[in-house]
Amino acid sequence: MRKTIAALLALALGLLLCACGKSPAAEAVEALIAGIGQVTRDSGGDILAAEEALEALTEKERERLDGAETLSEARGAYDALLAGDVDALILKIGPVDETSGPAIAAAQAAFDALSGGQQALVANSGLLADSAGAYDALLAGKAERLIAGIDPTQATAWARLEAAKKALETLTEAQRKLVPNLDDLDIAERAFFEAHVAPVEGLIEKAASFDFSGDAMPEGAAEAVSAAGEAYSALSYSLQQLVGNREKLETAQAGLSDLKVRLVNTYIADNIAGRPLDGESGERLLTARAMYDALSPAERDRIVNFDAVETAAAQAEAALAQPPVRFLSYSMGRTLVGGPLLILNARNVSDKTLAEFTFRLYAYNSEGAPVMVDFDDYCLELGYYEPVEPGAGLIRKEASFMIFAENRELSRYVAVLESALFEDGTGWANPNMSLLDAQYNEKPLTEPDENTLHR
Repeated sequence: MRKTIAALLALALGLLLCACGKSPAAEAVEALIAGIGQVTRDSGGDILAAEEALEALTEKERERLDGAETLSEARGAYDALLAGDVDALILKIGPVDETSGPAIAAAQAAFDALSGGQQALVANSGLLADSAGAYDALLAGKAERLIAGIDPTQATAWARLEAAKKALETLTEAQRKLVPNLDDLDIAERAFFEAHVAPVEGLIEKAASFDFSGDAMPEGAAEAVSAAGEAYSALSYSLQQLVGNREKLETAQAGLSDLKVRLVNTYIADNIAGRPLDGESGERLLTARAMYDALSPAERDRIVNFDAVETAAAQAEAALAQPPVRFLSYSMGRTLVGGPLLILNARNVSDKTLAEFTFRLYAYNSEGAPVMVDFDDYCLELGYYEPVEPGAGLIRKEASFMIFAENRELSRYVAVLESALFEDGTGWANPNMSLLDAQYNEKPLTEPDENTLHR
């Protein structure tokens, strides 16, 4: 009996001792708490691990746990340490200006990384909000002023437009909402486009409307393409990118260039290459040269027959340098009816016998004004049709006038050799005849020149 009672007491004592002990999980939590040690900024992981392990215990295990208060104190110290760091970052912001963005962002990021409880410990959280608000207002105000300073009528306004857009691109959505004249930027950009870009597009459309595939220059085409090109070139590079039809300008410029080259090649082929000198040659050479000179260097490289111009020009120069007849002097007389009579002296200065030659005679009064010497003309077309040997033989040619001008005075004369025919069948033509006729016929003689006759 006594042995039975002793056994029961031993069993009861064992059960009591077991009821008063700690579970392995609780002992593990206590070990985690003890392992936290001195709280530092690196203690967060240890504290969180202990808290999560504590949370996993049963209520009875927590009641028997030693160190729960230590864990709470560690959490409080850790949260205060992080909140203090954020407070320090907020104080670093200082007076807000345009350079405060990184400091505010760093403080805000650190604040947002805190838990709700930690954020409650930040003493300067209000200062952070005020600084962020002031910074947002500062940037929004700058953008507002940039937009307000845009005058779309000014060509320099595009730089301001780009500056305003760049300023807006750096703003957050909240900051953009603080810009009161945000819509004015789009309005100013459209107005600038209408004032500066749209007119260029209009000029390009006009230039592109011409057909350059034909054999003649369309009237006004060159001027239209030039105007469009100059207007486009006057734009800055960024504005040129806004011209939606700039490819049409390139097409029109290429078409005009091709036509100009084609016209020069055709003109030379039709009017100069292979043609003998005549009275129109000088004028045609001047025309060809002017057309060639109007081309760009790249376009000139595409002229395939310009050597014909140079050859003809050399021939014309040689012909003008050695005319077969030289007018020497003149004398005045009267016809049988009392009209003026001009007696010309000339010489065959060539090495061939002349069969005939023709020339034009222009008359002027003492003031250099042209005198009408025929019924409807200011010049006489004369010819000498007798053989003249080369050398010193003098040629006498009489020219009578029927003066129809009010001033009947004849004082000066200009004689221009037009053509000559030699007995061997070869001939000579003055290549500048049309140019000289345009210079003298019905034009004042302001200064005597090499063609003016003297007594």
